[in-house]
Amino acid sequence: MGKIKGMKNKGNLVKLAVIIACILSLTTFINIKNAKFTSYENADSIKQALKLIEENKESTMYENRIIEHYDAIKNEVEVAISDEEKEKGYYALGYIEYINENYEESNEYLFKALNYRRGSKNKTKILIYNYIANNYLALGNLKESQRIFNIAEKMAIDNKHTDELIKIYRERAISLVNFRNGVNDGIELLKKSLDVKQDDISIAETNILLSKMYLLINNFHKSLKSDIKVLKISIEDNYDDFRIKGCINLATNYYLQEKYEDAINIYEKVLKEAEVLDLSDELTTLMYSSACYEELGMYDKAYAINDKILKKSSNIVGLNKKNILKGVYNSYANLNLKEGNIEVAEDYINKAKEIASYTESYIHNGLDLITDNIEIGIMYKKGTPYEEVLKAYKNLHERVSDIGINFRVYNLITKSVIEISKENNDEETAIEYLDKNVKAIDFKNKSNLNINTDYIISKIKNDSISKHLNKLRVGSSIMLLITGIFLVAFYIIYNKNRKINILNSELETLSLTDELTGLANKRFLFQELEYMINGKSITFIMLDVDCFKEYNDNYGHIEGDKVLKQVADIIRAVFHDEITCRFGGEEFSIISKEPKDNVIEKIKELMEKLNDLNIKHSYSKVSDRITISVGIESSTLHSKDEIMSLLKATDEKLYVSKKCGRNTYTY
Repeated sequence: MGKIKGMKNKGNLVKLAVIIACILSLTTFINIKNAKFTSYENADSIKQALKLIEENKESTMYENRIIEHYDAIKNEVEVAISDEEKEKGYYALGYIEYINENYEESNEYLFKALNYRRGSKNKTKILIYNYIANNYLALGNLKESQRIFNIAEKMAIDNKHTDELIKIYRERAISLVNFRNGVNDGIELLKKSLDVKQDDISIAETNILLSKMYLLINNFHKSLKSDIKVLKISIEDNYDDFRIKGCINLATNYYLQEKYEDAINIYEKVLKEAEVLDLSDELTTLMYSSACYEELGMYDKAYAINDKILKKSSNIVGLNKKNILKGVYNSYANLNLKEGNIEVAEDYINKAKEIASYTESYIHNGLDLITDNIEIGIMYKKGTPYEEVLKAYKNLHERVSDIGINFRVYNLITKSVIEISKENNDEETAIEYLDKNVKAIDFKNKSNLNINTDYIISKIKNDSISKHLNKLRVGSSIMLLITGIFLVAFYIIYNKNRKINILNSELETLSLTDELTGLANKRFLFQELEYMINGKSITFIMLDVDCFKEYNDNYGHIEGDKVLKQVADIIRAVFHDEITCRFGGEEFSIISKEPKDNVIEKIKELMEKLNDLNIKHSYSKVSDRITISVGIESSTLHSKDEIMSLLKATDEKLYVSKKCGRNTYTY
């Protein structure tokens, strides 16, 4: 299903699956227990529905089981005698309308529920006020939503109903993200909920959600800290379900850092633990796994997983189902686009667009933006003039900026503009959007740099130690890296008797390394550049593998990865005392403290070694073998702004090399 064989055509949209998976994971945050609902043969529908609502925790994917009671509940409410029965009956009806996205109808029932047992301050009243507040939030009435939520919060605090207080904090946090793009507000509410006295299970549940929210703002280290707390509780108290959820978040952390093989190692192990894996965790893991395989060029596996997701989501209702369907259709469209099946890709995008967005929610906006981005890619492949495509991308870029959506979506669209502008020799636009990309990366990394920098500075006492540490961290082979993460994943899932802080140390180190080449990654590069804001002269080098897209298109992604590894090995060998980094894609960067003349000699040596290696490239516009273009710039750094200026100046030198025919260097 969903696949037509065709010619592979790699596009920049390969990374868009990230945000699909990351956003779906948050929207469908789940704490269900794999259909372990109790059967109540002699109970009435209201009681059954209330029991299911209680077990349903955070509005999950078994909502259809609650909806089955809708008509029966309406009949029972009409004949109910006691105020308590009427209150709970209208509450159940309001809840069902809420999960069906009928927010106004939901509030009608919930306000009716408030008319009964007026003087009571029972737990049900707290939850009723909470869902009324959520409905107002979905309808865009933030002021009234906050007023009603304050009533629920005060009632829970005054009556010491701590379980309900924690529950409404969590649900409010999710609603703020879904309907107001309020990730930071959601995080603050979750942190507030952790101040309430509670057991380990509740602490783990909150940290699972907190980890997901940190990932939405690319704060990988705080997400990791929440995961560590979850895993520690799961190991000490033998909670398998939390161990699984913690592992999923951990793998997602790696995925968002572009460590796809590391992530898939954990996802595959999670999927094998079927006996403790609930539907939500399974769907979340499958969505991420599909995205991983797409990134790795393993399209057959991505298609197969998407087919499985569609089958397993058949019983889901409401917003959750719409998000999953839209995400899967986007994925099918993207895969077919990259394989050159333009008409099929267009069909799937049309299916995605048919799924209506009933609210102005953060989630819908994110999925719609991804749909639009893929659609522009289809326009480009169908031959729409460059100027028209560029205008469409720029308009989309402005929409993302206005919404303030996840940095990752912003950067992906930025990179789309950079790619097509390069293909059309529009250097001015390419440089403009490269500058936007660099600034966004710098801003995104600010929340992570402090922790990483402290970790590095504690071990760096002088330049010689710095060099040694750099070699230790980023000079290892890719096999060692994969082996390391395999052991970490194995440890998480199977070894419950070791101390969790060992894992923390391993993850801190691995998070600074590019999984494919073993060089440092972009995050490490920015940290080191900040460390070098000391007025001393450095030389920065950017190099790009010439005509790499043509190589990938004709020889395949596996061979393309081999080329990147070979180029990385030569860079490491020639610049063995310098900081070497994979900047992204086919681009590499080097930070050297040597004079520019010495650096130029090393660049010559690098190009000679690459030429002697004779990696055949019959589709190159430059040579019969793989070549590189290089930009070199020296500077002294006194501020973060000068880092951006240095990167931009070096990239401009790289463009000069390309404009002059490639296979050369410019300084």
